Amino acid sequence: MAKQVHYEIFGRRGNSPGWSLLEAQDRRDEALEFAKQALGRGFSGVKVVKETYDDATGDFMGLTIFEDGTRKVKLRREAEDSPPTLPCRTPEDLYSVHARVTLGRLFADTLARWKLTVTELIHRADMLEKLEATGTLFQHAVQKVALAQAGDTGDSVVTLIRALNDLADRAIQRVYREEAGKRVVACANAEELAAFAMAKAGQPEASFLVGMALAKYLAPATNWNDKLDRALEVLEALPPDGPARAMLSALADAVVSEILGGSAALQQLIGPLPDLGNALLAMSDLYIARLPPGAVNASLMRLSAMFGKDRLLDARTALGRRVLAELKTHKRLGATVEIEMRHLRAITSRLVLGPSRLVPHEDIVGAVTLRSRHLVQSAPIEEFLKDTPQPTERILRLLALEENIVGAENKRRIWDNIKPILASAAFEATLGDGAASPLVRLARAAELQTRIMKSGLPEVARHEGGALVDALARKSIEPGRFAAVLAKGGGVIQTMQTALDSGHIPKGACDTLLRELLKKVARAA
Repeated sequence: MAKQVHYEIFGRRGNSPGWSLLEAQDRRDEALEFAKQALGRGFSGVKVVKETYDDATGDFMGLTIFEDGTRKVKLRREAEDSPPTLPCRTPEDLYSVHARVTLGRLFADTLARWKLTVTELIHRADMLEKLEATGTLFQHAVQKVALAQAGDTGDSVVTLIRALNDLADRAIQRVYREEAGKRVVACANAEELAAFAMAKAGQPEASFLVGMALAKYLAPATNWNDKLDRALEVLEALPPDGPARAMLSALADAVVSEILGGSAALQQLIGPLPDLGNALLAMSDLYIARLPPGAVNASLMRLSAMFGKDRLLDARTALGRRVLAELKTHKRLGATVEIEMRHLRAITSRLVLGPSRLVPHEDIVGAVTLRSRHLVQSAPIEEFLKDTPQPTERILRLLALEENIVGAENKRRIWDNIKPILASAAFEATLGDGAASPLVRLARAAELQTRIMKSGLPEVARHEGGALVDALARKSIEPGRFAAVLAKGGGVIQTMQTALDSGHIPKGACDTLLRELLKKVARAA
């Protein structure tokens, strides 16, 4: 099976430990040059990662091929007995939104294989026991967190691993104790779960106990459809207004968010689709409370209806964010650049219809700009133009690509591909084609000039492009020949005047020259 390779350039500012994706390139030399230039533009560190996508396994393999820059590292704590800085300090902290997102990333493959959400995992004794039994998997996750935290704080990795293991053990033992004490019952239906929430509301650890009850209620689900149905049933049977309703609603919303945030779950819910672009279109439809075309999944119908009633805000936000995350990847939306453009335009038009308080429009613009950057790399442009040898048609296709991308830098790259064509001998020969009449050739040049001037290219590029077209068109005009034709009078003068008035002559030197010729003929008459 084929392997696809691209290069991602990351940068960091100041002493920040975090890396931000700056660019993605198809060519190694271009990626390295971009990274070196970025280092001199306010970034304290840069690195280039070679990403190889294996079609056979569907996995990405990253290899850092270049890293440069400086970073001030915190000195290690002088007092070895001082407590390390942990992202979570108490077992309760592991139930926060941030902690659940981190756990979702650490155990993504395992959760997908077990058809489990993070909220269920941290509330179910049987699944925590199963996770502990894996040994290596659990310890590998602890080590990854410890290494990341050590880079941020300067603490000893060994100390952090010891502290994280202790924290995780306390959280797990807490679940085991409640399970052994049988303080949480297995509810047969959503109504019983609502009653349990009402009974526990106001008591210590109420949210934790209701979370365990919800996890027990979801446990019989054999697939993601069934799990989503059960979560939605809980939301349809919430207690009246009060702490119990708020508590159970937040927990169920979290479960739905985690279902929609997982690739495996979404694939089963939405069904098989021909490419990533169609999958993101379906997700975008659902995000704006619109049922995806052809969807017959009853769970999605119920979910779409709840979104339309402005419920499940966390889940809806997670879905919108998931679409943006996929747009930021290097995975193709479709088989060709034309399909990619069509998908990107359709996805964007849907996302902007969603509530900006959930997914701000500037975040949408940022994701679409990054996706657009992929389309203006040399390889996609070569593919886009491969069956278009005629210079004028190549320019028009590039202008069509420009209409479908976002970002000033991306549009400048389009101009970088148009300008050499305008300056080429092949384009000049096209304007001087003797098979067409002079007015026909000028009309073609004027149409192209208008397209360039009305495009979204940078202003400097538009004016430069318009001037290049005008200059080349002017070279194709033989003033003596035009003057002789105009001197014959008749309908020729009227035809020329109409062409000038209707914009069928390029603006600039061409327009000025022909108007002067008309004036001379009029004075001589």
